[in-house]
Amino acid sequence: MQYFPSIDYLLEVLKGAVNSLTKGGFLFVGDVRSLPLLETFHTATKFDRASDSLTIDQLRQQVKTAVNQEEELVIDPAFFLALREYIPEIKQVQIQLKPGDYQNELTKFRYDVILHVGQEVCSTVTPEWLDYDQEGLNLSTIKQILLDKKPEVVGIQHIPNARLQEEVTLVQELDDFTKIKTVGQLRNTLQHKKHVGVEPKNLWNLKDELPYSVHITWSATGGNGYYDAIFIRNESACDSQRVIPNLEATAPVKAWSAYANNPLKQESNRHLVSQLSSFLKKKLPDYMLPSALVMLDTLPLTPNGKVDRFALPAPDGEITRVEEYVAPRTPTEEIIANIFANLLGVQDVGIHDNFFRLGGHSLLATQLISQLRVTFNIEITLREIFDSPTVKNVADYLEVAHQLSKVSDNPKVGKERVEF
Repeated sequence: MQYFPSIDYLLEVLKGAVNSLTKGGFLFVGDVRSLPLLETFHTATKFDRASDSLTIDQLRQQVKTAVNQEEELVIDPAFFLALREYIPEIKQVQIQLKPGDYQNELTKFRYDVILHVGQEVCSTVTPEWLDYDQEGLNLSTIKQILLDKKPEVVGIQHIPNARLQEEVTLVQELDDFTKIKTVGQLRNTLQHKKHVGVEPKNLWNLKDELPYSVHITWSATGGNGYYDAIFIRNESACDSQRVIPNLEATAPVKAWSAYANNPLKQESNRHLVSQLSSFLKKKLPDYMLPSALVMLDTLPLTPNGKVDRFALPAPDGEITRVEEYVAPRTPTEEIIANIFANLLGVQDVGIHDNFFRLGGHSLLATQLISQLRVTFNIEITLREIFDSPTVKNVADYLEVAHQLSKVSDNPKVGKERVEF
């Protein structure tokens, strides 16, 4: 489903599936990526790959760009609750955390949905809701409540999800980074943070110790790092009617586009960038081509209606390519690519990437020459950089220069050449 082009397409698919269940039944929608957790996901991913020297501002910009460029359909769980008003045949909705003993992208940032079609489920018994934090609960006290009070149905709200505590803490620290300037400093700060949460599997496992079924569900009110759990006693009257949590929409139904991202936006932007780059190549010399093309929905304006240059986003270091990326293949190409990346503040430089199209200019080219001289002990002129501006071009030039220097250092070869 994450490869569907839009939320509207998903709506039509679900409506058709519901209409096919003429006698009622269930629709299972699995591995749904969570929109409320999209920023948290990209923050954790970018942070894990970032160098210690990357600034916090640069990291935040990378996360923002990754969210905007997301190419898969990512959906707010509230969308499935809103479906009940659009498709009245849906009588009940279950939104479940992914089961599993492991922690990865699937169990942290995805969820499953069960849509009950054409049949009512027992929802007349309202559970007694306890707040995990306000009641000072933990795994042991929850177990003790079930043993001592033997409630037919009890719900626990706002349980901190142990799977996501590190990621949620990371996002919180990024929101308050006044004293932290680099990723390295942030990593040191996070090492001293304690992550308190409850593994969902520990609650699921209670069904093996106690006469209760356990339903763990997305929390509509607890925020990104929380979930809710409902415990139903096996001998209760409701158990025979298959009680499930009665989730209700907590906010008015919004436009469908508000419940998901727009996967086609990035494809459209890429097509536009490709056309614009091709057009500019025909009109401008290489050194005048823009180093980055940043797509904006609207231009930020000052109160006077002029473009607010200070509010324009800076390029995030991601390279927008027309040609296919080819990674460095040799140690020499890898060293040159790293020099390009460090000088220009970009990432993942390929062998066909052009120094000047990535943002280089004559002053940076002199720094490039200096670093190449120190690293390879070979002279290269500014003219050569302008004529051979890609990683592969420079590597080929250095290889030829290295071979020529070996020849000139060989007296025998030199003598033969002179005599010839």
